[in-house]
Amino acid sequence: MKLGQLREDRDLLTGKLSEIVRQLDLAGIAIIWIFRTTATTDTSGATVWSKSLLWPLWFLVLSLGCDLLQYAWQSFYVDKRCRQESKGDRDDDSDVPGHSPYYNWPTRIFFWSKAGFAVIALVMLMCHISQHL
Repeated sequence: MKLGQLREDRDLLTGKLSEIVRQLDLAGIAIIWIFRTTATTDTSGATVWSKSLLWPLWFLVLSLGCDLLQYAWQSFYVDKRCRQESKGDRDDDSDVPGHSPYYNWPTRIFFWSKAGFAVIALVMLMCHISQHL
């Protein structure tokens, strides 16, 4: 296998994982919303949320937040590089230096954090659902 093919596979798989995590986050929030409607209300009429639903909700929101931060960081960095590299008389076919080794650290942290938060939330949500079946 060539390194270029390995990188293409990595990009395809990490993109697909991001898409799946995002869909699972939104599905988890929808499930929590459905279970919320069966929650009790207090004397003021406000819905009383179960703590076993609030924790997964927080983790799902954290996962979506990490997803946003990952793409915001990548967009910021690539835009900054484009502006730096286009200052000279370069055209679109010019060779430019590779990314700094520090570029991928925030991306990796946000990527793996969003996946981890989603897994934690979904396990907690499955535990909640199994207790109420």
